[in-house]
Amino acid sequence: MRSTPPKTPKDTNDDYTRARDTRQLSSGERGVLRQLAAQYVSRPELAGSMVACLEAYLEDLLHWTQDSNLVAQNDLGRLASRHVAESLAVLPLLDRLAPATLLDIGSGAGFPAIPIQIARPELAVTVVESRRRKGLFLKRVVQGLELEHATVIIGRAENLGADGAGPFDVATARAVAVIGELLPWLSPVIRPGGHAVLFKGSSHPEELDAWSKIGDPQWKHSETVPVADRHLHFVVFERQPE
Repeated sequence: MRSTPPKTPKDTNDDYTRARDTRQLSSGERGVLRQLAAQYVSRPELAGSMVACLEAYLEDLLHWTQDSNLVAQNDLGRLASRHVAESLAVLPLLDRLAPATLLDIGSGAGFPAIPIQIARPELAVTVVESRRRKGLFLKRVVQGLELEHATVIIGRAENLGADGAGPFDVATARAVAVIGELLPWLSPVIRPGGHAVLFKGSSHPEELDAWSKIGDPQWKHSETVPVADRHLHFVVFERQPE
């Protein structure tokens, strides 16, 4: 499938542009975004639009965090170097799994869903966030950046199956819940043969051990992918046939 580049935000006087005028990314964080785009962009000619969209997203996040506490205050100076970098680090794994549809649950301020969507605009990404204020912010970002293949659902992940969502090829979850809670939420909405990619820290072996004792036949742990120089692992599960 051919990728369609994300649309570079226009320099207009609309509400979306004005909202980003009060806070700016540091030059260091802008440099990180350029490095990340060079590393992860799907085609070299898309790097410029990828950087522009990521900058617009982060500056909007900086502005709205003043009133809405979208991210922790001590993370405001490392949105690119921590949150975007960790979000984009999953792309080699996702490229290997080759999904057409992706579900991100508990998206919060949009990590990893929004950076993934910007970097892979052809991927149909559904973003799920239960907190209304954060969900409205995500809707604003999707509309403002014209992310045509992104959908935002304001609701609880555990209700997705009953609400008729899916099936999806891949689900992601970053800092949401332990493995034993996450996988039952995802079972109704991930197709057989699809995958759950869970962002986990150094405690993932204990979580895996606790999950294995549950004896969940709907999922099989297929691999764990460490991220170099970070306390981050992608714990991957494959959805089993019914």
